[in-house]
Amino acid sequence: MLKLNKKVLGLSLSLVALSFSQGACAEGDVIGSASTVSTNKAITNPVNMQDRYIVAKINFYQDSLKVDQLKEAAEQGDVIAQHELGDIYRNGQGVTKSDVVALMWYMISEENGAKGAGNDKDFTARYMAGDQIDLAFRMAERWQKTHSD
Repeated sequence: MLKLNKKVLGLSLSLVALSFSQGACAEGDVIGSASTVSTNKAITNPVNMQDRYIVAKINFYQDSLKVDQLKEAAEQGDVIAQHELGDIYRNGQGVTKSDVVALMWYMISEENGAKGAGNDKDFTARYMAGDQIDLAFRMAERWQKTHSD
């Protein structure tokens, strides 16, 4: 699986580089995650902006691969993976940022004994509305029921 991912990453790097050299991509293209794009207005060199775009695209792709691997581990009961998924959803790394989903993963990982999950759960919930917290709780409860031994 890892060898395939490296091949896919290498191919995607080649395609992104080729599309830039062919002029197929504009610097305003959407890359899927606003949190991965630098908005530094001091950047005026188009080549530098293209480099940043390519790096952001690669980072987003790598993060999304990591999410897939963590989800598989979480399904197997890996509490560290469950806790990391909470971090990833809270920060929007390779996924759409979602405090509700982050809180759900923190609740699951805390229930399963992950160290630090309770603190992250409390920190995340502090800035959420009551209905969002309730939704996260119901989602966590449902996930636990479908994944219990």
